[in-house]
Amino acid sequence: MSSPFLPSPFTYGDLPQGGQLVPMVISSRIPSNTVDTQYAAGYFWLSSRDQFRLNALGQRVYGDGSIWIQSGSSGGHANWEQIVATLLTTLTQPVIPQVVQQVAQSIPSPIVPASTLKQSPESVTNSKPTAILNANIGFVTFTGFKTAPYGTQVFTISNNLISSNSQVMVSVDNDGSSDARITIQRVKKLDGSLQVYVTNSGTATLNGNVTILFQKLL
Repeated sequence: MSSPFLPSPFTYGDLPQGGQLVPMVISSRIPSNTVDTQYAAGYFWLSSRDQFRLNALGQRVYGDGSIWIQSGSSGGHANWEQIVATLLTTLTQPVIPQVVQQVAQSIPSPIVPASTLKQSPESVTNSKPTAILNANIGFVTFTGFKTAPYGTQVFTISNNLISSNSQVMVSVDNDGSSDARITIQRVKKLDGSLQVYVTNSGTATLNGNVTILFQKLL
C-alpha cells in the first residue's frame, strides 16, 4: 500500500521511536491524552468517518473526520492537539510540506465568544390565544385562560421568521395557586406561525397565566 506522506523529509532519529516516516493512527474515535500515551511526538491521528465503534446502546458511532497531532508528552500524559476540525482537502499530494500547507489553510478562524452572540428575548402579552412576535427568541404570556382539568387549548404565535422547515425549541409554563399543570402536546410549525397545543394535566382549573417560550435554532 502506498502512503500519501511519501516521500518524507523525516529521517531516522527525527522521532524518539526512530524510523523514516511520521505515521498516522486511523481510528473511529478521537485520541486521549491519558490513554494514547504510547505515541511519540509527531504522530498524526485521524478520527475516520469510515470506522465506527458501538456505544452502550449497541449503536454505531462513527469518527468525526477531525485530525490531531501529538505535540509531545509531559508528566506522563500525551498532548494531542486538534489541527483541523474536518478534512476539507484530499490528501493526494506526495510531500508532507504540501499536506501541512493544506491543513494550515483549513484551520478555522478564532471562535467568537458566546457572550458576544447573546440575544435578549422579546416578549408580548395577550388575553387572546393568538399573538404576534417576530423574533428568533421570545416568550408570549397569555392571560385570563380557564382551562379545565384535561382540557386542551391551542395558542398561535405569528412569527415571520419561522417556516415549516424551521427547528424551534418550545417550552410552556403556567402560574396560579391551583393545581393546574399545563403541558405541551404538540408543536406545529407553519410558514409564518407557530401553533402550540397544550393540555391541563392537573386536577384543578387553570387560574393563572400561560407563558410560552420559543427559540428558533435553524
